[in-house]
Amino acid sequence: MGPRAQGYFNAILKNYRTGALTIITTLLVLVSVNFHSKAHATIRWKMPWPAGFTPQLTQGVHQDGLVGGLLAFDLSLPAGTPVLAPIDSTVVRHCIAQGTDNHRSILLRTRTGQQYSLGHVTTSTVQRSYRQGEQIGVVAPEQHVDDPRCATSTGAHLHFGLPQVPTTIDNQTLTRFSTRGEQLTSTNQRR
Repeated sequence: MGPRAQGYFNAILKNYRTGALTIITTLLVLVSVNFHSKAHATIRWKMPWPAGFTPQLTQGVHQDGLVGGLLAFDLSLPAGTPVLAPIDSTVVRHCIAQGTDNHRSILLRTRTGQQYSLGHVTTSTVQRSYRQGEQIGVVAPEQHVDDPRCATSTGAHLHFGLPQVPTTIDNQTLTRFSTRGEQLTSTNQRR
């Protein structure tokens, strides 16, 4: 093969290698993106009460009293309504409001490190971790609670502190503009 033919051959071979490398790299990226999106899609938050209840927001976005930095919503769930884990979580800490025998606020952390809180919950024990849908407790009975380090309340409701706002849970988006009276539904199922 002459030098000119050898040059053409080398150029074709180089283009072939570059093209093949580009195709392989593209395939690896597509497989990786598909894997990660499927993994992310399986981690879906659900509302922290069982399906069948449709509470209203009684207070729009406000600062979480248990953890600075979290924004929270209050929901009109009656006392005794089961409170379920909205996502697989580990308990970070919890407190019992002074002057009560079992009116708790609970701070939890997801596997991805996001923190959220559930307030005005009654439970006999707090476990170390919960699976999505596992019952954490029930909405505490209506009573006046005034413990700024743990919980303040004037009636039965569930306080739900979120890691970020806006956030989408059960295909419903909660934003800074979500208002009192807005109804929310849950697809959470007890385990």
